[in-house]
Amino acid sequence: PQMLEGISVGMFYKAMHGVGGDYYDFIPAGADQFVFCVADVSNHGVGPAIVMTLLRAQLHTIVRQGERDPRRIILALNEAQYADTPENIFITMFLGVYNKKNGVVTYVSAGHNAAYIYRYKQEALETVAAGGMPVGAVDNDLFESIIETQTVALGPGDLFFQYTDGVSEAMDAEDNQFTEARLERVLDAAGKKKPEILVKGIAQTVERFTGKRIFTEGPSELNDDIAMIAFRRLK
Repeated sequence: PQMLEGISVGMFYKAMHGVGGDYYDFIPAGADQFVFCVADVSNHGVGPAIVMTLLRAQLHTIVRQGERDPRRIILALNEAQYADTPENIFITMFLGVYNKKNGVVTYVSAGHNAAYIYRYKQEALETVAAGGMPVGAVDNDLFESIIETQTVALGPGDLFFQYTDGVSEAMDAEDNQFTEARLERVLDAAGKKKPEILVKGIAQTVERFTGKRIFTEGPSELNDDIAMIAFRRLK
């Protein structure tokens, strides 16, 4: 992304097939805000990739039309996905709006895993509450009663990290998972590094743990797609 003045950004994506169903994005939303997301559609391959492509198009359209409330955005996405996708297809999603003036992230979680903040001054890792119901799983009558809007503020130097469960659930040859605990240890140890170095380092750690190649020209050898984003408020 080119519009993110005042922050530094890192991101990583790798599919287990030629195409994948994981998704991250940064979308301009006026001079002082941007919309960002990390999402993961059930299953793998071409079909889920098409579903996620449609969701991306819907999200960009909603933001271009001027919507900035993450709750209203995700309700619109859920209505469309519930109507247009099979019952066995759903999407976990973390959707946020970042205000570059004050460092506040306003977000909703639709069944996605928790995010993390590394506090630069305190040298401490925090978990960002998540939960919720996946997009497309239920109609809006139920969905809107479960989805909650929440906020968290980044101070100067603080880093925000979000990912898909292909990272924490990456398995070695004996089906041992990488786990959230290992991910948290890496984040805690490397939280002051540049975001692009941090996410690459996590991928390298996953590769060493699993013994399966990620940094290859073709698809990864992991059991799932993986996606990560990290951004730091500079001042």
